[in-house]
Amino acid sequence: MKNDELKKKMDELRQYAVEHITRKGLHTGRKWLEDSFNEYYSTISTPGVKISNESETSHRQLLAQRVAIECIRDLTSDQLSQLDAVLEDIVQHSHNEQTKGYKR
Repeated sequence: MKNDELKKKMDELRQYAVEHITRKGLHTGRKWLEDSFNEYYSTISTPGVKISNESETSHRQLLAQRVAIECIRDLTSDQLSQLDAVLEDIVQHSHNEQTKGYKR
């Protein structure tokens, strides 16, 4: 994927995060943010490479921190704390949902 496409996806993810926290805009629902986060993560992850669950969680947490950093200029400190909590929940929730299907 080209850098321009990655930048566009990150800009979209940042926009959804800001709209979700501020409740201003068309994409205020959590699902927009969660889907965009998971789409960006799947775009930057290496296909066909199996990593451990702990490593995947760490990578997802790093992405969540990057999104929060991208939003610093658009949010107050209270809103940024809210965003951190939402992103941490997305990291944990999405990772748990992905691993549920593999266990039998």
